[in-house]
This record gives sequence, C-alpha cells and structure tokens, in this order.
Amino acid sequence: MSEEIRRPGEYGVNTKSGADNATPARPSAVAPAPPLPPSAPVFDPSNPTDQLAQEILSATPPASTEAERVKQIEDARAKAKEYLNLTPAERWQRNIKNAGLSETDANDILDKVLEQGFWEKEYVLYNGRLKLTLRSRDAAANQRVANAIDEVRTYDQQVLNQARLRVQLACSLIRYRDKPLPTAAPDEDPMKHDAAFSQRLTFCDRFIAGPIVDVVYRALIDFDAKTYAALSEGASSGF
Repeated sequence: MSEEIRRPGEYGVNTKSGADNATPARPSAVAPAPPLPPSAPVFDPSNPTDQLAQEILSATPPASTEAERVKQIEDARAKAKEYLNLTPAERWQRNIKNAGLSETDANDILDKVLEQGFWEKEYVLYNGRLKLTLRSRDAAANQRVANAIDEVRTYDQQVLNQARLRVQLACSLIRYRDKPLPTAAPDEDPMKHDAAFSQRLTFCDRFIAGPIVDVVYRALIDFDAKTYAALSEGASSGF
C-alpha cells in the first residue's frame, strides 16, 4: 500500500504517478471489513488511530492465515499512527507526491473545483489512438457509487472493485474518442442529472470494449488519485 491514506466517501483509489501504472486501492464508499480472527486486537471505535486503521484494513485483502491477518492489523495501526502524527500540510505534501502532482498542479486543480465545481483532464491512451476526458464527481455521484456497492453485498474485493469502477467511470466520463457524452450543469434539475448518468452508464457498458476497459479504468484511477490528493486535508489554498 502506498503512503497515501484517504477517508470513506472520498475518491476511492490510490495510485502511483501515471495512468498505466495505477492500481485500485479502496472503494469510494468503504465496504465492511471481513470478520477479524478471534486473536485480533480489539478496536476502540472512539480512538482515531483505530478508526483509520480499520479504514486501511477495509482496503486490504485479508491474509490467508490468522497470524498473517493479525500482522496486517498491527501494520495498519502503525501506519495510521504515523499518518496521524503528521501535520495537515505534511499529509497534503505526501498525498500530492504519491499522486504525481506538483504543488502548482495541485493548486490548479483545487482552484478549478472551487471556481466551477469540478475539474477535467484528458487522457491520451494507446499512443494517441484513444482519447477520453474525465470530470471530477459530485456528492450525488459518490452516493451512486455507495448504492452500487451496497447492492453487491459481498466481501469479495474483485467484485466490489468492479461494481465501484463501473459506476465511477459512468459518473466521470464526459468524452470518449470524439463523442461528447450527456452531462447536466450543477444547477439543473436532479432528474436531468439522473438521465445523463443513465445514458453514460449505458454507453460505458455497451461501447467500451472489454480488453480496453481495464486501460480506461487505470486512467480513471489515476485521475481520482490526483483529484483526492489536490483536495485532501492540508491543501495550501485551504488555509
């Protein structure tokens, strides 16, 4: 796991710089962690370190043996404690570094989100053969993701990742090749937002070829990591 830590409901990904190298890390709405072994340390729900450790564990596939799972818990607690000892500014610096952003890039993302409610980025894949544009998501989109994960009702991380990424992509994808996809302005009727999302979801399911979708997902993961990092706790423009 990278050094970046995120909160539930935030952009649910973690990645190194570059869309081709990104790998999923955690769902945007944190799924319940698998049952812990009897010998596992007891978590204190009022302890911030334990709360963050549980968030880390929810993004970590459980080890195959009880001893290894207990070690995962201990490692998660140590990582949570170290992270919480950082100042907000230090956390932000770490997050943007892990996302492959400079301070200038991160502040530019933050300014765009504050000014217009979102930011966008074009990704050029397959040596220019495929271009797509992604837009950062709003609270309603995050709720759609949470609902999709809740409907799955499983601890299987692969199934959860698939459900999460499918809806996240439909929420964020606004252009594919030369085709603009339906969108709605922030102040438009919620029904228009729902209709636009449904059309984008149908497009993603039907027109993005199976072998290509994993590459598109990696671009989405990279985009979300940059979005989360720029807006994470300690962003310089927030002081």
